[in-house]
Amino acid sequence: MLIRISYQDLRLFRRKSPTVETGSMINHAHNRIRWVPVRPLACRNRTAGNNGIAAERCMADTQSTGNAVSPATGRGAAWYGTIAVSLAFTLSYIDRQILSLLVTSIKASLGLSDTQIGILQGVSFSIFHVLATLPLAWLADRVHRPRLMAACMIAWSFATCAAGLAFSFGSLMLARIGVAVSEAGLPPAAQSLLADLHDRPGLARATSIFMLAPFVGGGLALTLGGKLYAASASWDLSGMAAFAALERWQLILLLAGLPGLVLAPAMAFTVREPRMGMAAARPHAAKGALAAFLVENRAFCFPFMIAIALLITILNAFVAWMPTALMRRHGLDEAAVGQGFGIVFILAGASGTLTAGWLVSRLRKEQMLERTVRLMRGAAIIMFLPATFAPLAANLGQALALLAPAIFVLSAIISMSSIPFQFIAPPQLRAQALAALSIAAAFVGTGLGPLLIGLLSDGFEASAAIDPLACALAIAAGVILPIIAICLSIAARSVADLP
Repeated sequence: MLIRISYQDLRLFRRKSPTVETGSMINHAHNRIRWVPVRPLACRNRTAGNNGIAAERCMADTQSTGNAVSPATGRGAAWYGTIAVSLAFTLSYIDRQILSLLVTSIKASLGLSDTQIGILQGVSFSIFHVLATLPLAWLADRVHRPRLMAACMIAWSFATCAAGLAFSFGSLMLARIGVAVSEAGLPPAAQSLLADLHDRPGLARATSIFMLAPFVGGGLALTLGGKLYAASASWDLSGMAAFAALERWQLILLLAGLPGLVLAPAMAFTVREPRMGMAAARPHAAKGALAAFLVENRAFCFPFMIAIALLITILNAFVAWMPTALMRRHGLDEAAVGQGFGIVFILAGASGTLTAGWLVSRLRKEQMLERTVRLMRGAAIIMFLPATFAPLAANLGQALALLAPAIFVLSAIISMSSIPFQFIAPPQLRAQALAALSIAAAFVGTGLGPLLIGLLSDGFEASAAIDPLACALAIAAGVILPIIAICLSIAARSVADLP
């Protein structure tokens, strides 16, 4: 006897009988029940019409991340792909954040102000990152994603090396724009790939590993960058005429761009694309489907996107300016800050990210979305005190003791930030939905964070405030974190209304 069961029917059965697993149900029937991907009649009727978002949601019923490992890959290949995209994301953050360690040297060399440094690390980066994100995400929904990510890696590596050859504010800004545009293609393509490689609990763990990158990459930029900067003082480059005339900060940027050129071929030719085996089953998104998806779920999507954008504002403000604040307040050099703040950034960030992934993966599937948002809200509340008072600490030990829990909690929230959109977006819209989240984060967070602190610092300095940069960081954290908690509360209340 052969019984045809649609995915929707099976999901309804499992909701009514939550203790019965799919595998045990099939075994109990002595293999007489075959689970085949038959869409229900309602879905077939809706996809035949002109309702774009309805078609996307119906197709998501048969292609959701609720499946186990993709049939196009095995479990080993899935985790190999996870490690590869995580390494690529880590390298992107090294190239992006290495500039924060070199602020003092670059200011002295090119005669820049704090506001100009804020533009280099913020606005000039975020505007072009935003402009490139959605087109590259649209491309990621249609092409071989590992090869797209490899092309992006090559481009941002060359742009980082070009920054090492900059001779003015304008030339350095152009190089930073190149980094911004190139790096915009990685997150949506990588997160879309992870959602195709893993089931829901596996996706939470894979995402937590992927989201280690901002903290491991940012920390390595500080620790290794600090060591290289200190060592560069004794380098004898007299026999290399092309490099002898370069300053130390330029040499560090040239070195930072090289690893991506090495990893890119491995990404292009060894990471599998699971979608190649599912291409016939996945149509392209209808025109306007992304806007329709966001509007239909606006009660959740909009406050959640605002919260993540403000969260990235805090992250970028601290990454871009905390090393310089510690140098100015406590009389440290680049190497000392790299060893102190850099190690705390790596350890606290990595442990917070992995802890969040472990917590989310243990949640029941039907509760995972709501509980994830509530965990993020609680973490934002916990972060308020240490993040606000760390910049004002009396000595380096106190500052690092406050920064450790702040970064731990910050990393936990960020590691969970993409999971809700990975869950609720239809597969053929997933990269574009994640890109919309990235655009909000980049436009507000990456753009506003460093520039806001630079403007506040210059303003406080003009009014003869004591330690203006530390005051700017403390005020930003104290004002923004409560707004984040409020937005996440609104989003959590809206989870029950999602289709």
